[in-house]
Amino acid sequence: MGTFFKDYIFYTVSLAKPVKNYAKKVKERYGRNVSKFVAPTISLFCVWSCNGLWHGANWTFIFYGMYYFVLIFIENITEEPVKKLTTKLKINRESKGYRLFQAIKLFIIVNVGELFFRANTLTDGFKMFWKMITDFRISEWFEKVGSVKMDEKDLIVVAIGLIIVTVVGFIREKGIDLREKISHWILPARWAFWYAAIIVVVIFGAYGSGYSIVEMIYAGY
Repeated sequence: MGTFFKDYIFYTVSLAKPVKNYAKKVKERYGRNVSKFVAPTISLFCVWSCNGLWHGANWTFIFYGMYYFVLIFIENITEEPVKKLTTKLKINRESKGYRLFQAIKLFIIVNVGELFFRANTLTDGFKMFWKMITDFRISEWFEKVGSVKMDEKDLIVVAIGLIIVTVVGFIREKGIDLREKISHWILPARWAFWYAAIIVVVIFGAYGSGYSIVEMIYAGY
């Protein structure tokens, strides 16, 4: 184990040194405002390239990695201009409206990324994306709900799960640690809560005779 960590540290340092030297050269030629993006951008490229290739040797996965690399790169280089613009327009970046805008933006970005991730080929991904923005009909979504082999009870369980995840997400966004809060409850209440949570999982879990496991997306590569 010790040899592994030594090799890992050596490998990391050996990569970091040329990147650092290159950043210095860029700084000397183009200034600090440009050079400060060099090391993070190279690191991002390596991380997201490996992220894409890790999922499989397919152009859709490589595109998936580069998709997030480009978006994060754009976010990095536009961070300061956006801050100045929002300040000039007197937009409160901590307001609920702005945070809602950020949440919707992230939701769209992630779903578009997953669309290409799930596509069989890169061409199929672009076709699906183009159809989504040119021929999108919400009625088709309702028509396809029945094809996912979920009845009304399943949909109710999914809806309740989404509500719980959303509520917990908002609570965590406010900096409240639910586990810490629960740990301060009196012993009977605390144990009753955890046992209730376990029983809910057992009751609403999908298993047993006749249950067919749906193939996970990762099993397709």
